[in-house]
Amino acid sequence: MKESDIQNRALLALSHGPTRLFRNVTAMGWGGRVTARRGSTVTIQDSHPIHAGLCRGSSDTIGWHTIEITPEMVGTKIAVFTAIEFKAARGRPTAEQVHFGEAVQAAGGLFGAAWSVEDAVKILGSYKPLKIKER
Repeated sequence: MKESDIQNRALLALSHGPTRLFRNVTAMGWGGRVTARRGSTVTIQDSHPIHAGLCRGSSDTIGWHTIEITPEMVGTKIAVFTAIEFKAARGRPTAEQVHFGEAVQAAGGLFGAAWSVEDAVKILGSYKPLKIKER
């Protein structure tokens, strides 16, 4: 199964209830003043790169997973930043994707690589809040 198929199935299965996930496409294009067009070729002057998406190495999907705080915190709900990197059968996260995921986890968010919808569900169920150090 292709990575995009796994991702689309997971988005349909997981983006309801306490979880909201969104596609996060990273790309680069060019902006500037168009000086000529011929078919599918565009010539631009004063060109500059335009980067789209969250950041280099960011996950295929980002969003949040709402959790309810323990009773001693009056049942307040919070949204936990969630990033899931989807991969095809033999795919592996890049070093940049691992670095992004480590940063998400270090900040108390959820991150993981998923090769199936079931893997993504396990990531959502793995939340363990960080202990806040007292000064």
